[in-house]
Amino acid sequence: MNARESAGIALAALRANKLRSLLTLLGVIIGVSSVIAVMSLVEGLNRYVTAQLVQSGSDVFAVRPGEPGAAKADSTDFNDVIKTFDEISK
Repeated sequence: MNARESAGIALAALRANKLRSLLTLLGVIIGVSSVIAVMSLVEGLNRYVTAQLVQSGSDVFAVRPGEPGAAKADSTDFNDVIKTFDEISK
């Protein structure tokens, strides 16, 4: 069976099952559109949050262990976090 014969059989099947073909095409279009919309939304939110943090400045946020209402952190864990931030900033 060559490519031309395969294409002819496929087109005949599409003509015979028009509703099924239409619904399948509609499902693919809706699925792809949904994925694109969600990815665009996430990227837009990411850019918005990044812009807000940059606009806030570098002296707005502070990380301190043992603040009231915060989870208790082990001092070695906190030192590891500080070392990681130092390595990233290099």
